Amino acid sequence: MVARSATDSRGVSETTGVATLIVLTVLVTASVGISVILVADEEAETQVSFQFDHLEDAGALLVTHDGGGDLRAGSLYIEGPDNNVTWATIAGTEEDAMVTGGDVIQVSSGSPYGSSVTGRDEISVVHVPQDGNRTVLATWPEEEEGGPGLGDEQAG
Repeated sequence: MVARSATDSRGVSETTGVATLIVLTVLVTASVGISVILVADEEAETQVSFQFDHLEDAGALLVTHDGGGDLRAGSLYIEGPDNNVTWATIAGTEEDAMVTGGDVIQVSSGSPYGSSVTGRDEISVVHVPQDGNRTVLATWPEEEEGGPGLGDEQAG
């Protein structure tokens, strides 16, 4: 028979080991679940579409929320070579107002954007939520597949 002294200690008991494994499993599962929820929210944001109609004679660009999720007007920016203005400012609405399907704004010298839009300008609709993750949702002019890009036009 082997005598044990009072200073001998045992390793982790089976109960403690099982409890530790259960806690770790719950933590890993929860973190994966939260990640999936955040990615789903981000994907919903990027599924928003916009339509652009350039009124060349007026030097204006009509931007229409064409479908997808609703976004806060103060978190949508219209960025171009001459200015960077929120949708709310251009539309004359509150920052917390929601931009929904069918809403239209005019980007021109006569709007708060303050500059005419020519065929050589690039205008982007950018979403900047309160957490600060900047996402370009749409850009005008859209490049056509197989066609010349914006920089391929010849001066004439």
